[in-house]
Amino acid sequence: MLVWRVEKDGVGPYRSSHGGPAALRAYELMNECTWDNLETHPTPLDDVGMKEAWGVLVLAEMDQSYMFGFRNLDQLRRWFPKRVRDALAAAGFRAVRCTVPKERVLIGDYQVAFNPAEAQLTGVRQLTEV
Repeated sequence: MLVWRVEKDGVGPYRSSHGGPAALRAYELMNECTWDNLETHPTPLDDVGMKEAWGVLVLAEMDQSYMFGFRNLDQLRRWFPKRVRDALAAAGFRAVRCTVPKERVLIGDYQVAFNPAEAQLTGVRQLTEV
């Protein structure tokens, strides 16, 4: 299964500690779009398609090894609006495409989760081009 993800040096924007003014601006915009908005940006436990499977991972304390991404670029665009993508791009983040065995992907209505050890990088795009 193809999975898209936003990252810089293998780390996503929610876990990133990459500093600088561009990164700070990107994080501010992300917070405006996602903070406390469970309708459009649900947590894994609130995303209907994956909540049960994610709950099992949390109980088994395996959730920290998983990364998040999207089934397609449309899903990525909905999660990260253009102004956020542009700010993330200015901070050095890119859209990466991976192939992951479908049976190993938790598929939610808004996002997917997967173990990066089972992912193979198959492409990279600039966020300004997405």
